[in-house]
Amino acid sequence: MLGVIIALIVSFIPCTILFFYLRGLRKEENYQKNCGKMLLKGVLCSLGVALLDLVVNILWALTGLDKVSPLLNAAFHDFIIAAAVEEFVKYMTADRMIKKNSADISWLEVIAFAGITAIGFELIESVVYFFSTNIMQILVRGFTMMHASYGMLMGYFIGKAKKTGNKINLFWAFFLPFLLHGCYDFSLADEFQALNDNLVFVPFIMVAITLVVFFRMLNVIKNGKNDAEYTGRLEG
Repeated sequence: MLGVIIALIVSFIPCTILFFYLRGLRKEENYQKNCGKMLLKGVLCSLGVALLDLVVNILWALTGLDKVSPLLNAAFHDFIIAAAVEEFVKYMTADRMIKKNSADISWLEVIAFAGITAIGFELIESVVYFFSTNIMQILVRGFTMMHASYGMLMGYFIGKAKKTGNKINLFWAFFLPFLLHGCYDFSLADEFQALNDNLVFVPFIMVAITLVVFFRMLNVIKNGKNDAEYTGRLEG
């Protein structure tokens, strides 16, 4: 048990470093306070996820479709009950803060707020998984920071929608994180893995894709700090 607790604490380190990096993008006290609020809201949005999961689970059971096929049931749970619900609640949580600060917010800050929301959720989800997983899985979850990648990607497209006025980017802000999240979760499902022995490599491919997104977002942030397009006030 002690080893698992230590692994959990160690797994928090990457997200903690990323939080302080995003928090340090601006030195203004109000921005840094908002980052702290977003971290807490990210943790608390797990309550909204749990409630919405319960409702969707009940509705799914009432349709009787959960008895049709184990593969279909796994796909629904991974794409809808897990990915869609979680990304929707995180989207709504970040969007409220972004709208609240719409008079003085930049594209860079939008990325940060959405990323920090996801970090908060990732930290609390890691605590939940602590009770049902092993040391290796805890460490892998912590160091891959999947939710943080989804969050920054979401923030990038929300900011792009406000910057360009093209609302299709709001669709991408939800759909791309949902797709990455759903495909990763489903690739781990026993029902999916049972289809073909070669599918064992799919989760690793999904992790690789998500890591590419993560480093791409870090590059956008690094370059954006010196780019008026990303640091200027959004009009949308």
